Amino acid sequence: MTTVTLDEKALAALTGDDNLIAIQNAAGEIVGFYAPVRQEYADQYAAVAAKSYSARGGRERRALTTPEVAACLELLEGGK
Repeated sequence: MTTVTLDEKALAALTGDDNLIAIQNAAGEIVGFYAPVRQEYADQYAAVAAKSYSARGGRERRALTTPEVAACLELLEGGK
């Protein structure tokens, strides 16, 4: 795994919210997703969001909400 050290402004943007966050470049293209480790299933939320975004061909530019990702996870787990 690669580690990236953030400046205070970027760190505050990522840690000030408990929701899944879409990371985009200056052109507005989503390049990844971030889920705070304090979320119980942070790694799974980010993975499902990335897979869902890729499956849509990267066309949608809004971040998925936590409930949307939770619903995707539930479907992947067979409705448990």
